[in-house]
Amino acid sequence: MPPTAGLMLPIIYVVMSVMVGLCGAGRKPGFVVSFLLSILLTPFVVLLVLYATRPREPARPVVARKAKRN
Repeated sequence: MPPTAGLMLPIIYVVMSVMVGLCGAGRKPGFVVSFLLSILLTPFVVLLVLYATRPREPARPVVARKAKRN
C-alpha cells in the first residue's frame, strides 16, 4: 500500500464535510454547525438532517420612513 493511501480517507472525509457545510449555508443551522456536526457524526447523517430542515428566511429590506415635519 502506498504511504499516501492512509492519508486519502481523512482528506476525503473532510472534503465531504465541507461540502455538507456548504449545503447547510443557506439553511437554518448554517455552515459552521453543519460542518462541525458532519465532522462529529457522518456527512451522510447531517445531509439527511439538512434535507429535513427548512431554508433560511430571506431578510426583509429595511425601508426608511420619512420624518413628519410639524
